[in-house]
Amino acid sequence: MEEQKRTRKEILDEVTRTLILDAAKKILFDEGTQGFIMDRVAVQAGVAKGTLYLHFRDKDDLLKETLEKCFEPFFILADTIFESDLSPEKKLEEFSLQGYRFFEQQRKLFYIVMGSRELKTDSHMDEDSPYWGLVEKIARVFDEGTRQGLFKPMNSTKMAGMFLDAQGALILQQLLGKSTDPEEDVPLVMNVFLNGIRA
Repeated sequence: MEEQKRTRKEILDEVTRTLILDAAKKILFDEGTQGFIMDRVAVQAGVAKGTLYLHFRDKDDLLKETLEKCFEPFFILADTIFESDLSPEKKLEEFSLQGYRFFEQQRKLFYIVMGSRELKTDSHMDEDSPYWGLVEKIARVFDEGTRQGLFKPMNSTKMAGMFLDAQGALILQQLLGKSTDPEEDVPLVMNVFLNGIRA
C-alpha cells in the first residue's frame, strides 16, 4: 500500500512539474525574461506559489529548466546525429543544418536567448549547462575525425566552442534577414573550419 501511495505521489509530482514548465514556457515566450516572474508562472500553472519552490530552487533554476525543455527536441536530434554512423565531417554538417532549421522554426526562442542579459550571466553558463554539453559532444566529433586522420590534431574543446559560436552568428544573420539560405551558409562554415581562409 505504501509503495502504491509513493507511486501516485511521483506521478502527481511529475504532472505538476510538467504543468509548471509548460506555464513557464508560455510566460517566457509571451513576455520574455522581463515578465518571467514566479507569481505569474504560478497563476498560469494553476498552482500555489509555494508549490513552485517544492520543484525548483528559485527563479534561475526554473528559467534554466524551462530553456532546457524548449531546447530538448534539438538536443535529442543532435544526439541522434552525433551517435550515427555518419563520417565526422557529415556529422558536423548535419548538426549545422539541423540547427538552422530548428531556429528557423523557433525564432522567438533564439531572440529570447540572444537578447537577454539575464541568460548571459555565469549561472547560465556553468559547466553543466546545455551549451557546454554540446561543446563536449562536438569536441568528440573533432577527436573522432583526428583519430581517423581527417582533421589535424587540435584542442578539440576550443575548436568545438568556436564551431558552435560560428553557427550562432550565422543563424543570427539568417534570422535578421542578412542571409536566407542555410544550404549556402552551412557549406561556408564547413569550408572555413575544414580548409581555412588562406588563398
